[in-house]
Amino acid sequence: VGDCIGELMRVFKASFKPFADDLAPFVLHMMDKSRPSTERRVGICIFDDLAENMGDAAASYFPAFLPHILEAVLDPCPRFDSQQRMASASVHSMEGLPSHHMYQTRWRGWGRW
Repeated sequence: VGDCIGELMRVFKASFKPFADDLAPFVLHMMDKSRPSTERRVGICIFDDLAENMGDAAASYFPAFLPHILEAVLDPCPRFDSQQRMASASVHSMEGLPSHHMYQTRWRGWGRW
């Protein structure tokens, strides 16, 4: 499912935003700490595709998604190794957005990933 959603984002770019708006609450639920690690990884992959492919249209999602991404990055569980790499890629994918400077300043204190 995550791969299909990611492919739709790659194809339709910013025009996928109305659908992403509908999907966002479900993806956020998947990324909750209480969810299994496999489900959290899928949620992170979906967010990574969203941030990478939707350009500045994705900026509105960062305030809701970044706390979950940072939780995954900081999670000490060794099973989250690939999840942490994906979370790091998601945060770094913001660098191409014109609105990135606002979030870069806010999260600078978290260190380098």
